[in-house]
Amino acid sequence: MNHISEKPVVAIAQARRFEHNDSFFLRHDSLVRRLRDYGVLAIALNGVSDRTDRGDFSTFYTFNQVARSLDRHDTPLTVHSALDLTGGIARYAPNVSALNPLGVREIVLSKQLQYDKLRPHFGDAVPQTTIANASKDNIVSAIDSMSVDTYVIKADTDNLKAHRILIGKKDAVISQLDSLISTMNPEKDKVVVQEYMSEVEGSYIEGISYSDDGERQIADDPEVYNRELRVHTIDGRAILVTGRTVPNDRSDSARDKWVYLDQNSIPSCVTDLASTVAQVIQEAARATDSYLAVDLTPDGRRVVEVNGRNIETMLPETGRPGSVIAAQVTTDALARKLVGLAHENKGTQ
Repeated sequence: MNHISEKPVVAIAQARRFEHNDSFFLRHDSLVRRLRDYGVLAIALNGVSDRTDRGDFSTFYTFNQVARSLDRHDTPLTVHSALDLTGGIARYAPNVSALNPLGVREIVLSKQLQYDKLRPHFGDAVPQTTIANASKDNIVSAIDSMSVDTYVIKADTDNLKAHRILIGKKDAVISQLDSLISTMNPEKDKVVVQEYMSEVEGSYIEGISYSDDGERQIADDPEVYNRELRVHTIDGRAILVTGRTVPNDRSDSARDKWVYLDQNSIPSCVTDLASTVAQVIQEAARATDSYLAVDLTPDGRRVVEVNGRNIETMLPETGRPGSVIAAQVTTDALARKLVGLAHENKGTQ
């Protein structure tokens, strides 16, 4: 199979088992098809566990569109760019152009680093944030160091959503700290202490229109507790804006819903702020590439957070035309970016 490596190779990299993995195949089917349209080889890659001393990869998986499966290959292959969903490529395979590159990834994975990089540029548009060891004394000290009305206290790393999030006035959150940190290691685990941004309880910025009445109903659901705007950016350029709603029961993130918006109605202040935020992070990381989702308060004036891990294409939902457009936009933009990186890395441009 050495002839395959004559093409630029783009990997979707994630540390997982690919055999008989229908969900991974379906999730990335549209992106793989677009990559093929651009004349590159699209593969799935299990992180860096199969990387050889030569810098290529001994095992990879190709997408079999006929059988709707991923087929394993144990022939060394050079990879030129990767959508790096779990970080191993960016960290341990410097010869591969990864989205996101390590410097960008490290900033966005740390709420403290985000705050440190963004606050000098955006001031109060960024919520006051600090990180404390998961001990009650340290957390209380962090709380006392901040001059805010309401606090958010949450685990710094909690991908499995195992820990509750505390929101409230000073005395209220302190009274609940014992239950929050009871399963944490005070020497290893960290807790984020952050300003609660009451703006998330408001409505979307004036002027925004929805893709259709169904999206409006989702946004105006009385069960909604707060709202955000998410701006997808590539290299600091806004490519898509969606809304997100969070229900009254904040403990179940699976109930969060996307709200699809008329892209022509998005006020420029929303995309301008998000684009500048993404550019600042990319420059702080001394990187030339990034794929970031910038979350803003629904009025478009403040930065909730920036996400750069596991950010990829959006999935279309049955009966929601706006989701089809969103999936198309993110798929096309991401495919073009990955193909450009692959050609540049391979030296074919």
